[in-house]
Amino acid sequence: MDAPKFKNTAYDNAVADTMTFRDASGAPIHYNSGALPGTNALFSPRFGFNYDVGGRHTTQIRGGTGIFTGRPAYVWISNQVGNTGVLTGFIQADTTFNYPFNPNPDAYKPATVTGAPASSFQLALTDPNFKFPQLWRTNIAIDQQLPWGLTGTAEYLT
Repeated sequence: MDAPKFKNTAYDNAVADTMTFRDASGAPIHYNSGALPGTNALFSPRFGFNYDVGGRHTTQIRGGTGIFTGRPAYVWISNQVGNTGVLTGFIQADTTFNYPFNPNPDAYKPATVTGAPASSFQLALTDPNFKFPQLWRTNIAIDQQLPWGLTGTAEYLT
């Protein structure tokens, strides 16, 4: 069993939290921009076998089947932390006259930082019931002892 758990490190965007979105069925839904997915257990049952043909340790048939959770794509979660509209904001400028190139990264930073959401922002949200993808894998193989202490293997994996 796998149970990814996230420490709540995102910042809430009070403006975004009042917005209404639509779920897959078109029903209205609200999200908390700072709430990361809850701990959702991922059940991963597996079965494997290893059979020594003839009992001489020269030929083995082995295999198994089960559900596997791959390495989680944590970037999906980190995108939510960085894209709540609180840590970053945007300026839309139709011309560059008001914002000419300046190598100083602080040149166009606001004079005061209040902690309020930016006036324009992008959101990355995660459903509270989000679960990382899982897949069903099955394999069967034969291992054969060869001369000079080598072992040959043929394996089929789906």
